[in-house]
Amino acid sequence: DNKSHLVDISRFSSWSKLRRVVAYVRRFVNNVKGNGMRGCGKISAEEVREAEELLIKFAQTGLEALPKYSAWKEQLGIFSDEAGVLRCAGRMLHSSLEASRKYPILLPRSNEI
Repeated sequence: DNKSHLVDISRFSSWSKLRRVVAYVRRFVNNVKGNGMRGCGKISAEEVREAEELLIKFAQTGLEALPKYSAWKEQLGIFSDEAGVLRCAGRMLHSSLEASRKYPILLPRSNEI
C-alpha cells in the first residue's frame, strides 16, 4: 500500500493536525480516483477516525513478523479488532469500560506515532 508515503509524519508535531492532513489527503485521492461520493468542505469526524485507523495500521506494519511477536501475543493477549487494528487484552477484560479503553492499541516503541 503506497498511501503511507503520501504524508511525511515526522513533519507534524501534533497528532490532531496529522490526522486532519491525512484525512484531507485520503479525500483528495478518493476524489481523484472517483471512489464514491465526492467530498468537499470541512473534514468529518468519520474521515478523521478513518485517517487515524490508517496511521495506526501503518505503524503496526511488520509487528507480526517480529521474532518476539508470538511471545507478546501470548503475554499481552494481542488480537485484531473489527477494523484490523492490533489491540491488547488484559486485566480489564471484565471492566465496564468501552472497548477502545478496555483494549489498548499495540504500537511499536520505535514508531513516531
